[in-house]
Amino acid sequence: MSNLFEQTHLDFISDVLAPMSEYPTHIVAMANKICDANPDMDREKFLARAVSAWEGAQLDRMQSEHDDYEMSTKIWSAM
Repeated sequence: MSNLFEQTHLDFISDVLAPMSEYPTHIVAMANKICDANPDMDREKFLARAVSAWEGAQLDRMQSEHDDYEMSTKIWSAM
């Protein structure tokens, strides 16, 4: 069976789509499905890149939420 995805596709999935997952366990399930279609895929490399991207997205989200909280606290304390 030939590979369904090229490396550029796998990079896009790990960098763009994986960070959209709610939980990192979804990324593992995604990797399992992709490996079914790509028997030669380096699963560990994909997981490392995808989970790293997911963690970065979560940190960005948490920072944004913190900034929103700080701003609302300043507004209320100024009243």
